[in-house]
Amino acid sequence: YYFNKEGDFNKLTAAAFHKRTHILVTGFASGAFHLHELPGFDLIHSLSISDQRISAISLNPTGEWISFGCSGLGQLLVWEWQSESYVFKQQGHFNNMNSLTYSPDGQYLATGGDDGKVKVWNTNSGLCFVTFTEHSSSVTEVAFTSSGFVVVSASLDGTVRAFDLHRYRNFRTMTSPRPAQFSSLAVDGSGELVCAGSQDSFEIFLWSMQTGRLLEVLSGHEGPVSNLCFSPVQSVLASVSWDKTVRLWDMLDSWQTKETLQLTSDGLAVTYHPNGMELAVASLDGEITFWNPQTGRQTGSITGRHDLQMGRKESEKITAKQSAKGKSFTTLCYSADGESILTGGKSKFVCIYNIKEHVLMKKFEISCNLSLDAME
Repeated sequence: YYFNKEGDFNKLTAAAFHKRTHILVTGFASGAFHLHELPGFDLIHSLSISDQRISAISLNPTGEWISFGCSGLGQLLVWEWQSESYVFKQQGHFNNMNSLTYSPDGQYLATGGDDGKVKVWNTNSGLCFVTFTEHSSSVTEVAFTSSGFVVVSASLDGTVRAFDLHRYRNFRTMTSPRPAQFSSLAVDGSGELVCAGSQDSFEIFLWSMQTGRLLEVLSGHEGPVSNLCFSPVQSVLASVSWDKTVRLWDMLDSWQTKETLQLTSDGLAVTYHPNGMELAVASLDGEITFWNPQTGRQTGSITGRHDLQMGRKESEKITAKQSAKGKSFTTLCYSADGESILTGGKSKFVCIYNIKEHVLMKKFEISCNLSLDAME
């Protein structure tokens, strides 16, 4: 612990020493770091990289580069102290990550978060190579076009933006006539149609990617539109809403409602089978239902809420059964062969089900919180 010149109290959280150059680097809980030369303890530099605690410090063999790790920001910085310049900056999302999607060729990964940033990562190196900061509020959904070189994002700031991965720029910004908070997004197979669902006006907005012009506003839902998905084989858009319905919109016939499917609970996610002949829907009651989009009839269901519950410790007052009531799946994904479905959401489990037999094949626990500081 120490007091600086202004009398502020600070805590030393990380330090590193380079033997050959006699440089001592100290990092503090305030995000500041100091460079001293020993044995005289002469101050060379005093800088602040953030307002978060510096978790780790390391120097390279020559002592020219210093790396700083900041777990609170999920940030890694490499700094060349002699030229006072950054060599490398890497940071994840500052707040919750809301959406993640692979590019068609699997080489890139796009993520969107509550910090308003859209990040594109290289799946081979695991490094983020571009960060788009144009959104002014939470990014709720990200998607790649079929070409793989355009990322589209929807945000609560009332915009849908398209980013070019060749020139690293926001080349198209799509908006609605009245401000709307976009909570869902989908791009058709041709990459020409972009649609986003609103969580406040309950409408779906449809734009042309080429011109950015608003083509149509689809009305009919009576609750927030939670998820959208285009059919892989037909010009049909599926939308699911908190109003306990799934609507199928015909993109070729004046964007009219082709079919309305009635659910038993609020709809959270919808996705098409790879062959386009089946529709899977996740709802708030923990159910996954399967539908034939041609006839509008339900073909099967899986009760997932039992798989989301765990045992109960002796000291816990809430039973496992009661705890599972608040858990549900919020995302669905078919396997490539279409025989299994991968589900995840408001629980610490990811479940894989066999669709034909309607049985749980595997269950993964994705978090085990043993830290007093919550998740790290």
